[in-house]
Amino acid sequence: MHGNRPVAMGESWDVNPSCRILAVRIGERSLELAVPEADLAAVGDVLPLT
Repeated sequence: MHGNRPVAMGESWDVNPSCRILAVRIGERSLELAVPEADLAAVGDVLPLT
């Protein structure tokens, strides 16, 4: 996975559907973070995208 994507249908039970899922790599770990769309650019500038 790379960059960001919308919340999938099955995830919308647990995640606000207005968020975007941001894929990041921190060290050896890959994470997916739910980020409000308004904050996506700021978070993407700070965290390294996978």
